[in-house]
Amino acid sequence: MAYSISMSLVHIIVFLWIQIKSASPSELSCNEFERSALLKLKQSFKDPLNALSSWKGFDCCSWKGVECGNYTDRIIGLNLSRKSLEGEINPSLLELKHIISLDLSLNDFNGTDIPDFIGSLANLRYLNLSNSNFVGSVPHHLGNLSRLQYLDLGSDESISISGLSNDDLSWVSRLSSLRYLDMRMINLRKATNWLHEVNELPSLSVLRLSSCNIYTIPQSILHLNLTYLTVFDLSSNNIRSTLPEWLFNMTNLNVLDLSRNFLSGPIPGTFQNMPFLKVLNLGHNSLSGYIPLSIDQLTSLEELYLNSNRLNGTLPQIIGQMSTLTILNVSSNLLTGIVTESHFANLSRLNILNLSFNNFSLQVSSNWTPPFRLDSIYMSSCRLGPRFPPWLITQKGYAKLDIGNAGVVDSLPTWFWSLTSEIVSLNLSLNQIKGSLPPSLHSISITFMDLSSNLFEGPLPRLHHGIQMLQLNDNSFEGTIPLDLGHDMPMLRCLQLSNNLFHGPIPRSLCELDQLVVLWLANNNLTGAIPDCWSNLGALEILDLGNNNLYGRIPESFGYMNSLVSLHLNNNDLFGELPLSLKNCTLLTLLDLSNNQLSGNIPTWIPNSLTNLIILRLRSNRFIGPVPPELSRLNSLQLLDISINKLSGTIPISFGNFTSMKKTKMKGTLLGEPWSGYEEHLMVCINGRQLRYTKTLSLVTSVDLSSNNLYGEIPSEITSLVGLLVLNLSKNGLSGEIPQNIGNMGWLESLDLSKNQLNGQIPPTLSNLTSLTHLNLSFNNLSGRIPLGFQLQTFTDPSIYEGNSGLCGPPLTEGCSQSSMNITSSNSGGDDGIGTLWLELSVIAGFVTGVVVVLSVLLLQRSWRLMFFVAVDKAFDWVHAKIGRSSKTSIIGVFGEDRENF
Repeated sequence: MAYSISMSLVHIIVFLWIQIKSASPSELSCNEFERSALLKLKQSFKDPLNALSSWKGFDCCSWKGVECGNYTDRIIGLNLSRKSLEGEINPSLLELKHIISLDLSLNDFNGTDIPDFIGSLANLRYLNLSNSNFVGSVPHHLGNLSRLQYLDLGSDESISISGLSNDDLSWVSRLSSLRYLDMRMINLRKATNWLHEVNELPSLSVLRLSSCNIYTIPQSILHLNLTYLTVFDLSSNNIRSTLPEWLFNMTNLNVLDLSRNFLSGPIPGTFQNMPFLKVLNLGHNSLSGYIPLSIDQLTSLEELYLNSNRLNGTLPQIIGQMSTLTILNVSSNLLTGIVTESHFANLSRLNILNLSFNNFSLQVSSNWTPPFRLDSIYMSSCRLGPRFPPWLITQKGYAKLDIGNAGVVDSLPTWFWSLTSEIVSLNLSLNQIKGSLPPSLHSISITFMDLSSNLFEGPLPRLHHGIQMLQLNDNSFEGTIPLDLGHDMPMLRCLQLSNNLFHGPIPRSLCELDQLVVLWLANNNLTGAIPDCWSNLGALEILDLGNNNLYGRIPESFGYMNSLVSLHLNNNDLFGELPLSLKNCTLLTLLDLSNNQLSGNIPTWIPNSLTNLIILRLRSNRFIGPVPPELSRLNSLQLLDISINKLSGTIPISFGNFTSMKKTKMKGTLLGEPWSGYEEHLMVCINGRQLRYTKTLSLVTSVDLSSNNLYGEIPSEITSLVGLLVLNLSKNGLSGEIPQNIGNMGWLESLDLSKNQLNGQIPPTLSNLTSLTHLNLSFNNLSGRIPLGFQLQTFTDPSIYEGNSGLCGPPLTEGCSQSSMNITSSNSGGDDGIGTLWLELSVIAGFVTGVVVVLSVLLLQRSWRLMFFVAVDKAFDWVHAKIGRSSKTSIIGVFGEDRENF
């Protein structure tokens, strides 16, 4: 009986034990103190998405984001990631005594500090506060979390910008159990001890310190403890040094990312201690020298990024034996030489190949079948031609192909479009490829297509509705622009059809492209009125309709394009007054309405509303009335051309107040949209020639008021524009003397005062203009001796002084009388023989001075020096093709392209 009772008790105990062990967490009621703490935490948050709606009732273990222990009522985890919570963190969090995991990432804590009390959650193993808009200094109290294994305080630039900083990382060294540390975008500029403290973490496996404003990295370290480190990310910092060799002694590294720094010097060839390295990213630095032949010792390497450095030499053939490679990127270096089949011999896993922007020449057999099947092919500026690469027929299913500027002079193969069914990005630009676009293109899911600067022809077919960038400029496409283009391609952000043979009207459907940023239809044969339907194009920044046959008035709806930065309507047949609505385009930096039939006064709302203008070109229209003195309020204006109109009155005295033209150093602000391939351009009339400017347009400063009906004196205030390169006041009715202090305009390269009624003597200070390359004072009433000295004496053409019966002295044949010499004591001299001697000596002195000035500028101004050598290279290339043209070393002579001669 006793045995039976004891057995029954055992059965009951076992049954109860099984019930307890099998109880689910949901059957456990949470601790009341912790439940209350969570409710206080909820109250401190703003919850716009109502993400904490489940936080009600008695059982907090069932609330969303709350995790309790399997057999206790204690909260061990809180995951509130991606809940869009706002506000502050309530100290009630401290009631969660047993919490080991806390994730508050991807919220918005409104620029508050990370609370110090988080450092008192002693049991934490996991803490994630990333991308949550915290600011201030990272609290050193986090160093009390001795059990912490995972700490993420970083920010992702695509999600949020961190406002955190830390001047001393000594607290990190106390986190002895830490395995993962992410402090991306935390400002560690003053934490020069960062490596010393991190080196005290022997268990650390992942270290992410990108975009931390770190500017130093020790070249040596006494004892390296980071033996378990597998990921080391120092990208996007300001590290300015050579590559420390100890970096290549971390034997367990899988990922080493030092990209986007200022590292210089050679790449060390000590790769033998990195058998597990899979990703090596040294891109976007200033590394130089050769690619080490020992690179093949990285036997596990899958991704190699050496792009955007200054590496020279050839591409080592040994790379072709690195059979684990999936990505090879050596683009944008100074590499040269022939690339053969051997360079790819065993790269069967290669998925992405980028050899762009080097000086490679690919030489493979016509029947070569590569061992790889690439997804992305980037070989821009590599010489692949003249034949279209036949090996591309083997690369079926690629998503991206870039062989722009590859020297291809061939017809596009018939098989090409059949292999592009999965392509999303295609660049064949800057070749001489012939062909047309097939009607079947609408079925290819392409988003980016650049066929510009080729020999393509035929009509423009319907393309895929998802295309975002279409660049077909500088070809021979013809026909009309499809009327339904805006309907068929609603995602377009960039449409470039300039320099083709399109005719007919501008389709109204283009006005439906509400994501359009760049529209470039210039240099076609488009006709008709510009449709008045632009109110939906609030994103449009660049509109270029120049050099067509458009007529009518400028549409009022242009005023709705409040993002517009550049507007080209030049060389059409537009008439009428400027619409008042244009004053709403307050972001305009370039306005070119030249060579039309626009009329009325130049409106004062231009300087009052378009305050960001850098370039204003109203040349060759029918504007009347005075020159608005308010134009001088345009503080950023660098180029003003209102020539060939019917303007009258005097030159405003306020024209001496153009702020940007008073500066001798231009910022060189980049105009255009580089991402779209659109490069801002302008025709500038200098020395009677039309010069086309692109890259150096932002360096040009010019005032052209010529061919109007202006009268009165030239205001002396205009000579305060010491940064001006071009001044043209010719073909007016100006009178009085040339301002005596014109010699202050030391940067002036072109001065044209011809065909006016100017009188008096030529100011002696004119000889101070050592940069002058063009001068025309003809057909005025000037008198006296022509000044001698410096650059002025390089002008030996007498026609620049003709029509001034009172002038004498070289280079004119008329000698100066004694009375003329007495009048101009500063120019006194002997007879004409002495004058001729002075002329010869002055020519020599002027030449020497000019050379010294140019060389000085090139030595002191690195940007000018680089542009000069680029220009010289272009000049040599052109001279090689067409012998016999001379040029002058000046901004307007070197950097402008002469449309009459080129």
